[in-house]
Amino acid sequence: MVKQALKLLGACALAAVLVGLAWIAAEKALWGPRPVGGVTVERLTQHGEARLQLGSGCAPTERRIAYYREALPTGHTPPKTRELWVFDLDSRLDTKVWGVGRAYDATWSPDSARLAFTYAEEGKDEVALRAWEARSGKTTDIPFRARGGEFGFCQGRPVWSPDGLRFAFQLLRPDESWGVFICPADGSPVIEVAPHHSRNTIAEGQVAPNVWSADGSRLAFIGHGAAGRVHICTVDASGGDLQVVAGPMAEITALAWSGDGARLVFATSEGRPRSEQQDGWTDLWIMNADGSGARALTHGTHPNPDGRLAWRPLGWTNDDRYVIARWTKGEVSEEKTWERGLALVDADTGQAISVFEERRGPEGGARRLLDRCSSTADFHGVFNAWAASPAAPQIAMVGRSQAARLPWELGSAGKERGALRLYSIAERSTVELFASVRRNDGYWFPFGQSGPSWTPDGEQIVVAMRRDASRTGTCDADLYLLTLPPDLVPDP
Repeated sequence: MVKQALKLLGACALAAVLVGLAWIAAEKALWGPRPVGGVTVERLTQHGEARLQLGSGCAPTERRIAYYREALPTGHTPPKTRELWVFDLDSRLDTKVWGVGRAYDATWSPDSARLAFTYAEEGKDEVALRAWEARSGKTTDIPFRARGGEFGFCQGRPVWSPDGLRFAFQLLRPDESWGVFICPADGSPVIEVAPHHSRNTIAEGQVAPNVWSADGSRLAFIGHGAAGRVHICTVDASGGDLQVVAGPMAEITALAWSGDGARLVFATSEGRPRSEQQDGWTDLWIMNADGSGARALTHGTHPNPDGRLAWRPLGWTNDDRYVIARWTKGEVSEEKTWERGLALVDADTGQAISVFEERRGPEGGARRLLDRCSSTADFHGVFNAWAASPAAPQIAMVGRSQAARLPWELGSAGKERGALRLYSIAERSTVELFASVRRNDGYWFPFGQSGPSWTPDGEQIVVAMRRDASRTGTCDADLYLLTLPPDLVPDP
């Protein structure tokens, strides 16, 4: 009897070992690193405090990376210091640019010579502007100060002129009005644009697309005049020579100048039923830079609110053929099912090509990825979790995708894993470059709030990957460099 019990116990132990090995193999298949053939992954930093967000990333013409460094808090209190650093990909030199207070909105000038950023000191309700010079390593104080609450979150991000001599930004005042300012990079006084308007904006949201003409001679902005009517205006680089190029129109929320300076695309509720205008539903419109030929590119109106589409421009592809745009379908709500995504809209025909789509259900309900592509970590991630290659018709995206449960886990919902994907505009196809990694100390994945950033040659992508080690109560992230194989780098 004892021998039979021992044999049974041994058989059970062996079965348990085999099941464990099978589980490990299955977990490795589902959660292991899955770069496509030829993609190499290299860890750049070792301190676990890296962030690629709020305007940071690779310089446009140099192999330097601007990033933030901070320790993630265990609670909800933000860390006292948010440092700005620059990492040189060739020398591997890591340089601290700023370490006072909390740095935000770091943005490279087009020639990579300067890095503009805002910062707020701990305990002071004030935000300041500075510009760092890459060659000398010195920072220039911009003679401008504003109360911290006036900038809001990500609303003061600098938008550089093509010549790198100045940048524009917008400011929220205590009375809830907005102003647009031009800031010379040499420290000269800041100029407010059209101060007689009741409200001026570059964009309402987390990201301001390009608002400068191709030669940097004109700045476009959204001006709100009397009776609430809205216009698109331009001024020269010194803030003078105000010209109204479009309007009055219904609400305008964003605009983007094409790379060649010939056209402007913008989001407006013009032409939609009054009820949709009041609820903020917008379409994409396009016009020539002088305001002529204005017409609607998209037509999102629908009698059923669940079928309505709202569009917003995020930028242009390098060849100016497509507008990169965000869309939402249906009312964004925790109680209803709605959809969102990223699309390429043909600037001539208005045809929309889906880059990714996601359907979101009621809170606690099922969520399904329509094209099995990665979604962003949060709604704002639609803006900053993607990046167009500067050298080829490709878009890199960071976010989530679904992984099926193991057979004995069918009663649970599918697992979500982080993923970095590459979308080919020419081929209209998506390749998964890298997926989350299962480690003993947590799960690694491309950090959803840290968008990917391309090196100038379009052959490498920098991402921040984060360890979510909930078992130990800590969380950290580092920079990683992914090098693409030649077959994934098309000719420019």
